[in-house]
Amino acid sequence: SGAMPFAQHHYPMENMDGFKRKYPAEFISEGVDQSRGWFYSLLAIGAFLTKQSPYKRCLPHGMILDREGQKMSKSKGNAVFASDVLSSDGADSLRWYLMISGAPYLPKRFDLEAMRDNANKFLGTLRNLYSFFAMYAEIDGFEPAGDVKSENLIDRWILSRFNSTVHEVTAALDEYEMTRAARSIQTFVIDELSNWYLRRCRRRFWKNEMSGDKLAAYETFYTVLEGVTKLAAPFVPFLTEAIWQRLRGEAGKSGSVHLEGFPVADNSMIDEELEKNMAGVLKTVTTGRAVRNKAAIKVRTPLARMLVHGKYHDVTEWTKDEELSGLVLDELNVKAIEIIEDTGELIRMSVKPEYSVLGKRFGKNMKAAAAVLEGLGAGSVVELVEKGSVSVEIDGKMEDVTLEEVRVESETAEGFESESEGDLTIILDTKLTDELRREGAARDLVNRIQNFRKESGFEVSDRILLAWRGPDEIKQVFEGYRGHICSETLVENLLEGEQDWENTTSFELDGFEIDLWVKLA
Repeated sequence: SGAMPFAQHHYPMENMDGFKRKYPAEFISEGVDQSRGWFYSLLAIGAFLTKQSPYKRCLPHGMILDREGQKMSKSKGNAVFASDVLSSDGADSLRWYLMISGAPYLPKRFDLEAMRDNANKFLGTLRNLYSFFAMYAEIDGFEPAGDVKSENLIDRWILSRFNSTVHEVTAALDEYEMTRAARSIQTFVIDELSNWYLRRCRRRFWKNEMSGDKLAAYETFYTVLEGVTKLAAPFVPFLTEAIWQRLRGEAGKSGSVHLEGFPVADNSMIDEELEKNMAGVLKTVTTGRAVRNKAAIKVRTPLARMLVHGKYHDVTEWTKDEELSGLVLDELNVKAIEIIEDTGELIRMSVKPEYSVLGKRFGKNMKAAAAVLEGLGAGSVVELVEKGSVSVEIDGKMEDVTLEEVRVESETAEGFESESEGDLTIILDTKLTDELRREGAARDLVNRIQNFRKESGFEVSDRILLAWRGPDEIKQVFEGYRGHICSETLVENLLEGEQDWENTTSFELDGFEIDLWVKLA
């Protein structure tokens, strides 16, 4: 085994030029159990014959253990056969799980359910992205021109993030860090392309006419989806090949994704300032959702305002851009955003002593220290939170108290709810007026009607007739938001009262019974 690099070229009798071009190898890969086997025999013979290592890098992979961390064994009955996994779940699922779950050289606990969960998250998202594109591209007869020149902010952002991701993945692969590369692809595909870009752009694909903005959305989405397919091809070769063939046309006539060049980042597409500001938007949206969950107010119910406080200036830089602010307003369903310099009037912070920690430090003076800490003023508490420590006088001596020695508690003013994430604090005004409640009910109705359409077997582009029956409170919603409800659900005509139509449903909304009837227009 150690003679392999030489024997394959019939060294030293012939093929010396070919041998010199290929020796030493860029890397060698085998199980970590070969450290004292093949890796060593190669090194020993290579160093003896050439005075250098036969490989530049050694990339061992760790042992595969069972889900409890025990070595797999037929006799123990804990062995999982690769052939069974390949038959039931496919090679891509197994490859992706082993790559994403940790550095290849580390031991792996193999958990079939965890593998399937990983596969559903990434491979399922990749399939769904293609399915969405294919469905609407077929409806609209879209054919890519390969010319992406969108002025839309979110198009420019996703193109920038894609090219930045290409940089990240290429740099990781150049360093043989496959897991870092795979995780960069996963973050881009799931968090940015699917959960943010596509979700924010769905309405652009729903438009009836092929406007310039809709065409830009198609070209952008196609360009990024095609690029991601090539980027992920070394990791999940079978799914990416299937998507590539369908993206490029009839199978067999479009070549293979594995014969394409690996993506090269287009630096002219990268906008670092936009990426930084959009990261602030995403952080704000995530924190805002957490506030809504805490307040138990669903996103479909609009709120009057959101207050934003950032310890550092760049945290709230996105608020200066009307389009970026509009994304937050729409995503969190709030009417206005206000920047506040401090949270003192709305959030009262206090500290409670960690007695077990203070006791070790202050001994018999612990009670005195605890009393001082419980009486800290608002300014001192803020200083403690922001700087990590604050100086206080305890028993006539100045002491620096740290965050580890106290428990910080906060109480939000009545009618508000708050949440902090690092240097960002989001406060929502949770007071609801009748008008806000009616608008929220209208959004709920749109969601129910969309689901009713799907259950009735209608296509996404079908125009419908809709009839409803409900109390006066629901009548106010239908009358006040008639245009919004009809445009969102493709309703040609909205009728009040029972109808003799086949498709009907009943449900309760905010305590009111509602009946719906629907049929094709």
